[in-house]
Amino acid sequence: MHRATSPMRASRLLHVALLVLVPATALAQPAPPVTPPASPAAAPADLDRAKDLFRRGNELLRANDAEAALELFLKSRALVPSVPNTMNAAIALDRLARADEALELYEALLTEFGPRMEEDDKRAVAAAMADLKKRVGSLDVSSNVEGTLVVDGRKRGTVPLTSPVKVLPGKHIVRVLRDGYAPGEAIVTVTVGQAARVDVRLEALAASGRLAVTDDAAAPGVDVLVDGAPVGPAPWQGVLAPGRHVVSLRGKDVGTGPMVANVVVGQVVPLRLRSVPVGPPLRIEPEPNGATVTIDGVLVGAGAWDGRLPLGGMHTIEVADEGYQTKHVHLDGSQRGVVRVALAVDDSHPRWKAGQRAHIRADALFGLGFGGGLGGDASRPCPSACTAVKSPRAYLLGARARYQLPSGLTPEIGVGYAHIASSLTRTIATGEGYDYRFDDAITVDGPYVSGGLSWRLPIGSTFHVAPRVTIGAFFARSKDTVEGDLVRTGEKEPVRVDGSGKSVRGLDFFAMPELSVGASIGSFHLGAGLGVALFLVDAPKLPLGDTSVKAPCNQAATPGTVPLCGVASSRVIASEQAYQRFTLWMPQLAAGWTF
Repeated sequence: MHRATSPMRASRLLHVALLVLVPATALAQPAPPVTPPASPAAAPADLDRAKDLFRRGNELLRANDAEAALELFLKSRALVPSVPNTMNAAIALDRLARADEALELYEALLTEFGPRMEEDDKRAVAAAMADLKKRVGSLDVSSNVEGTLVVDGRKRGTVPLTSPVKVLPGKHIVRVLRDGYAPGEAIVTVTVGQAARVDVRLEALAASGRLAVTDDAAAPGVDVLVDGAPVGPAPWQGVLAPGRHVVSLRGKDVGTGPMVANVVVGQVVPLRLRSVPVGPPLRIEPEPNGATVTIDGVLVGAGAWDGRLPLGGMHTIEVADEGYQTKHVHLDGSQRGVVRVALAVDDSHPRWKAGQRAHIRADALFGLGFGGGLGGDASRPCPSACTAVKSPRAYLLGARARYQLPSGLTPEIGVGYAHIASSLTRTIATGEGYDYRFDDAITVDGPYVSGGLSWRLPIGSTFHVAPRVTIGAFFARSKDTVEGDLVRTGEKEPVRVDGSGKSVRGLDFFAMPELSVGASIGSFHLGAGLGVALFLVDAPKLPLGDTSVKAPCNQAATPGTVPLCGVASSRVIASEQAYQRFTLWMPQLAAGWTF
């Protein structure tokens, strides 16, 4: 559209295009009709079509459908380039956060139409470009051969470049392609306002084959794309490296999905494709940027993919990367714009082990314990001479600090308090016509300190299992509160045990293997485990002394027998131990925070 136009006419068209930049209240007002100027060579049918596309694009842009509007503006520009369709395409790109492409179109606007634009209009465009430059960086790519430059799957020019290409900040996959050479590739990180320089080296093919691509539909204006880069119009034949290549056709409104061609050394491999109607332009952006994209079972490469999908069916998009959970998306051919596919991190993958940092975790613990017995002297006559036996019951309260290494191995230290209780009724026969019957209430309690080692094994991103071994020192205080009777058939006298209820302190050691499961919700975590606590040291002897009949005593006695009141004191349970080595099952709950 290079028809000569007056400065006033060009200025009016530019300001109409800039209507999309004003506040929404202004956009609510209907815009005056706009007619793109035509170039002298523009056919009347092309000009009418360009006008219609531009008008519909404006309506969509006012309705905030920038994706659809961009497609129409670019089609209008392809038919008859003009200030308005170039300007509005750049504005639509800006709205879609594609600042690098918007900046390129503004530069094209000044190059193609600058001599006929008024100074005020140039300054307005310059201000828009200055704002965009604050959001982009650039790539300055050099190579040892002349070739096609492809950035993130999109052709961006020919190396050597006349000027750096604008790109968004972040990581980009840069490729240089040339017939007869193996493709060169580099991954470059670009920052805002900076030009990243990269030299991509290509090696001449030591062995090669040829690929011959034809379009059975014989559609006009169809290009052949090999490995994401256009190589020429169909039919096409060229030299490629032996092995797998991704091939597709792309025309104005027709094309194909990606297909695989295997090139063989020294042979011409024919590939017959048939172009069919395709949908609007589509861009698939994986996150992370280097993830691979597979379309309908064909791996098209790493990074973003630009193209168009055939109409008339569903297409399966697979995005995958090492250390991430693979994701599938189903699209029909009418999908347009940008489809971003974000992958979830697979925390269990070995990729992340080296890069993980250590974590400090703090837990509060609550546990219960139960077991078969404490194994002390009181339970020695059991089970034959015992009744009302209550197995040990325990609880513990504690805190634990852990230092989790990137490998998952976790040293731990802990402190806490444990309480263990058991009771029984036992009978001790004397062989002299009377027996002792005792009710024992045994308790063991005190603080403990511990150290241990666990290994955290992730299950997905939320759950984990952790085998653990803990060893510790238990500063135990044990006592046996004993009450009893001296009994004989038909007779009973209560007895007193010296030292009953008095405690003795001792140092015990324990070891506890455990298996726990847990879940993390942000920095908060919960866990549940089951351990077996092995107490390894016998208790010191209790300060139990003589057992004697309490006074006053009932003097009545069975005729012919010695009154129970006259039975001398005995040391029948003197110096017993409250417990010996014993075992408890210990289910536990933990809750804590990761720092």
